[in-house]
Formats: sequence, C-alpha cells, structure tokens
Amino acid sequence: MEEPPVSGPMEPPPLRPFVEPTPVPGHALDRLIRSPDLLLAELDGPRAGRLIAMLAATALGGHVAYGLVVASFSGGAQWWAAPAKIVLGTALCGAICFPSLYIFATLAGAEVRAKHVLGVLLGLLALTAVFLVGFAPVSWVFSQSSTLVSFVGAIHLVVWGISILMSARVVQASLRRWKSKHPELTMVWLLVLIVTCCQMMTTLRPLVGSSERFFDPEKKFFLQHYLETMTEDADRK
Repeated sequence: MEEPPVSGPMEPPPLRPFVEPTPVPGHALDRLIRSPDLLLAELDGPRAGRLIAMLAATALGGHVAYGLVVASFSGGAQWWAAPAKIVLGTALCGAICFPSLYIFATLAGAEVRAKHVLGVLLGLLALTAVFLVGFAPVSWVFSQSSTLVSFVGAIHLVVWGISILMSARVVQASLRRWKSKHPELTMVWLLVLIVTCCQMMTTLRPLVGSSERFFDPEKKFFLQHYLETMTEDADRK
C-alpha cells in the first residue's frame, strides 16, 4: 500500500497590497461636529490641502443657504444680494481677524503655524455654517410671520450668536491639541470676531430689509443702526 506523499510546509497566502479606504461621505463633517481637534490634526498630514478646501466649501455652502433664509423676508433682489453680502462679509471678517487669531494662539502657547491657524479659522466658520443650516427652518418661520425688520434681524442675530459660540470649541480643542497652555485666551479673540462681524454686516446693509440701493454708504456703528431700525418700526406701527 503506497503511502500518501508528504506535503511540505504550507505557504502563507500572499499579502494584499494596502489600499487606502475611500472616505465615507459626511465622515469629515461628522468629525467636525463631534471631535474637531481630531479632524484638524490632519493639517499635519498629506491631506492638509484637501481638508482646508473641504472646510472652506462647507463654510461657503452653509452661509449661502442661510443667506437665502435671510432673503426670504423681503424677496426681490435680496434673493441674490443677501447671500452674496453674507458670504462676502464673513470672508472679509475672517481675513481681517486672521492675524489676531495667530497672535492669540501664539500667546496661548500653542505650537502652530499659519496653516494651523487657517484651518482653525475655517473650522470655526464651517461649524458655524452647519449650526446656521440647522437653525434655518426656525429662522424661516419667524421671518415669514413678522413684518418688523428689527424683530427678524434680532432673530438672525440670536441664531448667529448661538451658532458661533457653540463653534468656539473648535478653536479651544484644537489649540489644546497643539499644546496650548491657555486656550481660554482665544475667547477674547472670539469677542473681537463677533464685534467685527456685526460692524461688517452693518456696513454691507441692507441684509434683512429692502432698499433702492445695493449698499447704504452712510457710516454707522452697528448698535446705533439697530436702535434706529427699532425706532422706525415703532413709528410705522
């Protein structure tokens, strides 16, 4: 009786080449909401440019969408003017406040470079845009149920204020990851950004109401402008 042939040692199956998984749609946005510091940590990797582009696109799309809600109060030319002014004003405020954010981040002890600060700024604006889109249905209901510019404007200010304050965690969490010792210093910078945005939107008025002119060239402080708008609404009633 013949013995079966003795087989040699089994060779391990060949290793498959590593294939980088395709990013899941919405995954980066989910990380921006849940753990922005982990997302912005990719600024130190090869995907830094792609991440910056994604954050910029998210900020742009969200502010355009909310601009349409703002435009729904007056309609007409505001359908394109309000979104354009909101995007323009946000971009200008971001550019104006970028150097001061770099200074505050450095004073806080964070080990950052210019691309890190740019990513943090865009992350803040992107998450603010996400919150604005989330609040958009609520703002739309109020804008369609009132004829008072001062009231609807106040609703938009409250919604925007809540959105940007909720997004401040992007700045603090990211700076902690980059070894910041005093990330709370950036809250002073956030106040500077808020005041700058309020003044910028006053400069680019009208946003909520309608006007015969695309821009109102008269220089006014934003609190003065809002008080005058309230007085005009009271006189009209």
